[in-house]
Amino acid sequence: MERKLNKLILVFVDIILINLAYLLALYIKFEGIVDTQLISYVPRYLDNAVYITIIKLGIFYYFNMYKTVWRYTSMTKLYNIVTAIILSNASVLSFLFLRQNDLSRTIYILTTLIDLSLIGGFRFGLRYFDRNIGMEAKKEGSMKRIMIIGAGQAGIRIVKECISNNQFDYEPVVIIDDDIKKQGEVIDEIPIVGGRQSILSAVDNYLIDEIIIAMPSATKRDIRKIVDICKEAKCKLRILPAIYESIDGDLSIKDIKEVEIRDLFRREGIRIDLDKISSYITGKVVMVTVGGGSIGSEFCRQIGELKPKELIILDIYPYSPYGIEDQMRKTYPSLNFKVLSSSIIDRHRIDEIIKSEKPEVIFHASDHKDTFLMEFSPKEAINNNVFGTLNLVQSAKLYNVDKFIMISTDQVVNPRNIVDASRRICEMIIHSMNTNFNTEYIVERANIVNSSDNIVPFPVEYRFVLKSLEELRRLLNEGKDEDVINYIKHMVPSYKEDDQIEKMDEDKYA
Repeated sequence: MERKLNKLILVFVDIILINLAYLLALYIKFEGIVDTQLISYVPRYLDNAVYITIIKLGIFYYFNMYKTVWRYTSMTKLYNIVTAIILSNASVLSFLFLRQNDLSRTIYILTTLIDLSLIGGFRFGLRYFDRNIGMEAKKEGSMKRIMIIGAGQAGIRIVKECISNNQFDYEPVVIIDDDIKKQGEVIDEIPIVGGRQSILSAVDNYLIDEIIIAMPSATKRDIRKIVDICKEAKCKLRILPAIYESIDGDLSIKDIKEVEIRDLFRREGIRIDLDKISSYITGKVVMVTVGGGSIGSEFCRQIGELKPKELIILDIYPYSPYGIEDQMRKTYPSLNFKVLSSSIIDRHRIDEIIKSEKPEVIFHASDHKDTFLMEFSPKEAINNNVFGTLNLVQSAKLYNVDKFIMISTDQVVNPRNIVDASRRICEMIIHSMNTNFNTEYIVERANIVNSSDNIVPFPVEYRFVLKSLEELRRLLNEGKDEDVINYIKHMVPSYKEDDQIEKMDEDKYA
């Protein structure tokens, strides 16, 4: 309501200034002397005043002069103002010429100059007031002036929440986005002024108190680069979590938090191709391993859309920080699901659960994914990822599960860390199992569900994999971390540790 009122006030001021400009032009043309010649022009102007005003307001509106928050504008908007005023005066001249009721050329020139002074000056006067006279008042107030980085759905959501909800003490004043097509646009009167290269200058121009990174789908590389820039601004920095970390996938301003190490090492979210898997999900008993984790909980939400007969959520700690039980109950109140507690390296417990629950489809999303931590605990990564996977696939075979789907990534093709190398071995296990048993084993790599036939084949058989894993288990129990890693490199020849990059990142953000 307040913003609409501000628009109306701005339009009202323009109506006054538009007409005042013509009267001043007449006054200047005749050097302030009121004579019959001056008086003869006044009725001619008044007869067209309404048309002149409407034409100019329409062109001003077209150039977004009522959408931009002018008290926050930068000097780059000067071009818009000049263009709109010149074009509006040219349009008025053409209109009056067609009506054969035009004024003198001197008046049109004077009116254009006066418009620039009055209409442009008024808008930049608001900017001056805010930057100077209003600065102290702003400091004494409780509202925080925020910059939003990201003009996608999350950024738009934050803008709208700030505007519509009085409980938030945020006042969005500027938006940053690298998309050139969005730059120069406005979202609910908040200007998108440029890409990340404009962050520091915009902080100064708009007197920013706090920066919010609203890019839940951004890569870790982009997040790190933006954080580096924002550190120079010396503003408070907050971030929306990655999309897969949200409770219901619908991020809002309530989810913003301080930037943490995990944000700098975020991984990409994975989306199941629902069309491809719906035929063997709907009406079936489905299990998701470690469904309380970040990726597992996302699969649970997506699988819930396909109306399985029952969803079994397996997690070593069912009351996880991702709150999967509350999420599912809230999102799918009619869904039949249960949360069971077990570690995947406990083969006896896994057998017990699969035997009693009789899942027809298993989604295996239960490997350790924190690359930063696992590089320091390679034995833990291998024990959980590789041998946990082996337990599950063997149990699935034993109890005739129809389909076993392992979640993997494209990074396993050329692994650069212990997590991806362990995933590669897991794919070897899946491939070898698929050649010998009735259960259909499938690997999902980064958003595309692939049958194992489409995976780059490994020249291994099940018995060879078991033999290799026996040696690997021995090294886990008896050897050093270095021995384990060397054997992993033997099993996965393409594994080359990217020590330089990882070490640089760890040191930088430690």
